[in-house]
Amino acid sequence: METKELLLDMQENHKEILLDILNRLVPAGLEVWAFGSRARWTARETSDLDLVLRSPAQLETRLEAGLLDDLKEAFEESDLPFMVDLLDWATVSEKFRKVIEREYVVVQKWQVGEMRKGWKICKLGELAQRITKGTTPTTLGYPFTETGINFIKAESILMDGSIDSSKFVFIDCETHEKLKRSQLEEGDILFSMAGMVLGKSAVVRREHLPANTNQALAIIRLKKDLALPLYVSYFMRQKAFFDYVNQSTGQSAQPNINLEEIGNLEIVLPSIPTQRRIAAILSSLDEKIELNRHANQTLEAISQTLFKEWFVDFNFPGSTGEMQESELGPIPVGWRVYKLEELIDTVSITHKFDKDEVVFLNTSDIESGKVLNHAYSKVEGLPGQAKKSIRKLDILFTEIRPANKRFALIDFDADDYVVSTKLMVLRTKVDIHPIVIYNYLTSDEVLSWLQHLAESRSGTFPQITFSQVKELKIALPTDDLLNAYVNIAWPAFEVVSNCDGETKALVEIRDSLLPKLMSGEIEV
Repeated sequence: METKELLLDMQENHKEILLDILNRLVPAGLEVWAFGSRARWTARETSDLDLVLRSPAQLETRLEAGLLDDLKEAFEESDLPFMVDLLDWATVSEKFRKVIEREYVVVQKWQVGEMRKGWKICKLGELAQRITKGTTPTTLGYPFTETGINFIKAESILMDGSIDSSKFVFIDCETHEKLKRSQLEEGDILFSMAGMVLGKSAVVRREHLPANTNQALAIIRLKKDLALPLYVSYFMRQKAFFDYVNQSTGQSAQPNINLEEIGNLEIVLPSIPTQRRIAAILSSLDEKIELNRHANQTLEAISQTLFKEWFVDFNFPGSTGEMQESELGPIPVGWRVYKLEELIDTVSITHKFDKDEVVFLNTSDIESGKVLNHAYSKVEGLPGQAKKSIRKLDILFTEIRPANKRFALIDFDADDYVVSTKLMVLRTKVDIHPIVIYNYLTSDEVLSWLQHLAESRSGTFPQITFSQVKELKIALPTDDLLNAYVNIAWPAFEVVSNCDGETKALVEIRDSLLPKLMSGEIEV
């Protein structure tokens, strides 16, 4: 890095000393951030320089013993007229990390670490036939259509390297022909180059074609005798690579990376046979993950269909068709209408916080029945809304925008979990299994009604309260039939939950293998 590029409040000759020491002593694979007064340009002549060293690939792994001591000694012996304070990111509290992340300067960027013999570093531009981008058709006067040629936007590229076809829009054949530059081919890599998240990548497959794209996605078409698309896409999915792309673009409100910068990105490249073996290992894990997710989606859809068949359409085993009038309309003879307040309570018990760390669940940490976060956090750094304790078989249901599907049924011991005050904690108060209430509350009809109630409320956000939930009504059968339903629905829920657990483990294995395979640490 040139000293003029280093935006720190210090003299150019002092920047040269700083960079020289870091280049000599900081290993590849680490990066160095400056923060504090010299990053904010509020320093006095004798103000300390605050530096933190971090490994983008392994943020929670401590630095090698002695590295900070060696750096400290080098700085003390240098001609710098001020002190240099050094921190290891892995030992910095979550609260202080957020302080650093608000205003920092990258002093030394992440670089590719040691490689196996015979591997090489290549710029992406050297490996590509072409790197280009598309155009938004409407800017040229061409409209989107209801059906036709697939048009892939950045939101279709997911963080796991897949392409979500449900988010495609469409153009007609004439527009597709006009936009020849961005017509996609099998094996093209799509790379997000504009928007809030840069560096998402995915490989175009045959089932996505014919297709086109816009200017927020770069199209990388490789020379396949040099590099395999799947291997390069996996290389780009490394956390260290992804973080490097996003940090190197600065902290503007609308970050972007241009085609030249994409072409200058460095890829570690083994031989084609080794690329193929690495891609095969990682893709086999991804295929199993995708199979699990598809199986879960199918099972969840079946569960919702079963609930509707039995409790809405009244097409249940042993149904005679005999009906009786009720406040909900005709219901089967022997059934009864309940208000939810007869079946559940809202619970707000303050967590004891008798441990130093807990798992905090905010509204964003649950979605469509899944708990997305199981990571422990220091109690001292928790936000003010972290208050409620929960237990196994509680239902968590968001108060804000029910249509966003922020809900979950807790099927694990949750003594160490604390949830946001923006989540209702619903608990059955009679002898009824919570899977019945859960499947009722999460049915499309009920979610639509709750969203309507939320939008009818005056306030900052569309929001519901338990006083509205408790007024909902459900028709339930006799205990025998209810137990028969639970004996089907609960095992199905557990299968989905276990499959989610297996998927999570596979994701962790893949993400652990990824940097080790890409560096040659694991030989294949």
